[in-house]
Amino acid sequence: MSGLDLSKGMLAIAKKEVPQAKLYHQSMVNFKIPEKFDVILCIFDSINHIMKFSDWQKIFSSAHNHLNDGGVFIFDVNTQVKLVRHSKEPTWVRKFDGGIMLMKVQDVDKDIFNWNIKVFEYTKGDQYLLREEDIKETNFPAKKIRQSLSRFSSVKVVDTDRKRPSGKSDRLYFICKK
Repeated sequence: MSGLDLSKGMLAIAKKEVPQAKLYHQSMVNFKIPEKFDVILCIFDSINHIMKFSDWQKIFSSAHNHLNDGGVFIFDVNTQVKLVRHSKEPTWVRKFDGGIMLMKVQDVDKDIFNWNIKVFEYTKGDQYLLREEDIKETNFPAKKIRQSLSRFSSVKVVDTDRKRPSGKSDRLYFICKK
């Protein structure tokens, strides 16, 4: 098992959780590692955090180059439908272990959405520690994504909530075979 991330902190957590994994401090956009794989996963809408479609295409190329013949690249995306819907919803509130998380998705620019996450972590008495993060996401039409995967011998698009992908899909999975 191998993994890569730009965040040294995330790599440290991964090393604790999966000590046998080979981990690389690299970007998913243009990674180059001395291995080939039968399966490459890019899940939890990670690719949505890459703002330029030309960089998505570089990811597709890097994944293709690091697959063994017959290997599979699987990634998922949040769709425009999902991001727009979330941007119109009220702030989400979740309680956990005495703390509270607030999450609000906002449409900040053409096809760019900001996930503002505030975590009020309980410390003691009536005191909380605020941790806040802004996380940007974008998306591109499924047809455009699929066309950019032409280097793969086959591409299947799956919506696990519906019988087939449609304009109402929230999340799409792309299964690309080399």
